[in-house]
Amino acid sequence: MKIEYPNSQQEFESYLRWRWQPSRARMRSSYYENTFWHSATLLLGMYASYLAESPFLIALFVVLACIYCKQNWSFGRKWQAQIQTGVMENFVKSQNALLLEEQGLTETYNGITVAIPWPALNDYTSFGGCLLIQYLTNRSIIVPESALNVQTRQELLDALNQHGVHEKPATKR
Repeated sequence: MKIEYPNSQQEFESYLRWRWQPSRARMRSSYYENTFWHSATLLLGMYASYLAESPFLIALFVVLACIYCKQNWSFGRKWQAQIQTGVMENFVKSQNALLLEEQGLTETYNGITVAIPWPALNDYTSFGGCLLIQYLTNRSIIVPESALNVQTRQELLDALNQHGVHEKPATKR
C-alpha cells in the first residue's frame, strides 16, 4: 500500500510540540527562575540608585524593568517562539510517500528515501492531527491524518499492529 501526502508546517509544528512536551515543565521552571533573577537584579539596581540619590539611574532601571517585563511576561510566548524557530530551522515543504512493504516501511521525504524494517519501529502516536510513527530514538514519520481516509488509516494501523508496533498514548510520553 502506498500513501502519498504533502507535509505542512502545521503537522511539523504538532510533531515538535509532541517531541518537546516532556521537557516543557523543566523549561517553564527554568524560564520563571531566570525571570525572577533578572527582575531581582533590576530591583537591586533601583535600590542602589535610590541609596545613591540618583533620580536618573532610578528612572533608567525602571525603564529597563518595564521593557524586561513587557518582553518576558509569559512563558507561553517563549514556548510558541521556540516552536516557530524549530519549524523555521528544520521544516522543508515537500510531497511525501509512505510505502508499506513486507520488509517494513519506506518513506520518501523531500527526495530522500528511508527504508525502515518492521523491528526498528518502536510505536505510533496520534497527536495534533498527525500520526507519528517512531523509529530509532528521536525519529518519527509524520503522516497527516487529513491525508488518510478511514479505510487507509485502518489498513495502516492494522499493518503496524500486525508487526508488533503498538499505539503509545500521547499523554504518557
